[in-house]
Amino acid sequence: MILSCPERTRYFGQAGSLSGIEKLHDEALAQTRQTFSARHPVQEIKKELQLKRRTDGQIILTLPDYIKIWVIDKTSWAQAFGSLDQRGRHYPQENKILLQNRSWCKKTLIHETLHSLSIFNLQRNWDEFAKTKIFAEGLTEFVTGLFLYRKHIECYESWRLNKFPQWCNLSYPRETKTFYAFCGFVHVQRLLDFYFGIQETDLVHAWSKFIAAIRQETRSEFKDVYGKGIGIELFTAFRNECEKQFGKKFRKKLKELVDYGTLL
Repeated sequence: MILSCPERTRYFGQAGSLSGIEKLHDEALAQTRQTFSARHPVQEIKKELQLKRRTDGQIILTLPDYIKIWVIDKTSWAQAFGSLDQRGRHYPQENKILLQNRSWCKKTLIHETLHSLSIFNLQRNWDEFAKTKIFAEGLTEFVTGLFLYRKHIECYESWRLNKFPQWCNLSYPRETKTFYAFCGFVHVQRLLDFYFGIQETDLVHAWSKFIAAIRQETRSEFKDVYGKGIGIELFTAFRNECEKQFGKKFRKKLKELVDYGTLL
């Protein structure tokens, strides 16, 4: 298996300095706003990164105020997060993007940028944010794939085919494929309106409008599962409701290779 692609070599050539990474992020931000008419700002001033050790010995990553984007060395990443599994992270409380040094590529930066533009990023009730975290990650990855399909077709093909899994594979596959299957029955614009908080800044209100849109478009009896647990429980309740409403055709679509061309 090829472990890297020509696109990644070119991309990292552009990202050879902090100013280069900032430029790539600015481009991703501008493109996502243009593509999806997203409107929420990202902070832009940078300060210093710190690692602090608590009295119980745990290492805590202290994020600078107003940072836009930061690339963190692998040692600091492992100390702060316990493993090197994740290639990027977004902190909605402070609107910060972190990338693990040499372990990210275009898809990672776009995924984290989309987080910063979403309705979930506007949420300041952190109990509500925790409730929707898995749902948000899967939906962000789904929208990432849609963006790649529209703007970076070579990366999209690598993403959906898992061609270069070390850098740009499809993350959260169970959740992402659920939203892909869902869009076989409900227009993708319903998801985008919810995700980007069109005419909404409150997550709970946006969710209610999302459910209402589903009922109006396709299934009047589609249940609102928002109160059915937190994290993976909420996502599973949503997936189960989709299976109940859309039946065998939904389950069949879950098994398909993701192909956005069939949705649009």
